[in-house]
This record gives sequence, structure tokens and C-alpha cells, in this order.
Amino acid sequence: MKQIITLTAILTFLFGSAVNTYAFRCGEGKRNLASEGQHKYQILKDCGPPVSKEIVGVDEKGNTYRIVEEWLYIFCESFVKTG
Repeated sequence: MKQIITLTAILTFLFGSAVNTYAFRCGEGKRNLASEGQHKYQILKDCGPPVSKEIVGVDEKGNTYRIVEEWLYIFCESFVKTG
């Protein structure tokens, strides 16, 4: 019984503290990792320009405002025609 309680506590801690993070690999050889919240100049340098970008909102924190953009990258290696 003690083992079940300990296991439940550990699993609750692990899954309860998980952070939703979105990232993808891009660039030459897919060596670069672009993630949510990264500066856009770094993503442009690593991944190039997006297929499209759209302003989806404004983030307000006190007297500070940030424009929130959604960028679209399409990586479809299975559809790349070779030869």
C-alpha cells in the first residue's frame, strides 16, 4: 500500500509540473530548435521566413504591450520530389 501511495505522489508531481512547450526543428539538417517565446530575429536566422504570419492578439502586462503573431512553417519532406 505504501508503494502505491509513493508511486501516485511521484506521478502526480511529474505530470502536474509538466509545462506545455511547442517547438520544432528547422534549418540546415534540422539542427536548429525553434520554440515558443523565442525572439523572432533568432527564428528568422535559424529557419528563414515563414510561409505566412498573422497578428492574433496583444499581450498586456501592466504598462507593457506585446503584439502576438502566429507564424506558419510547412515542412513536408515526404512530398519533396527528387530526381
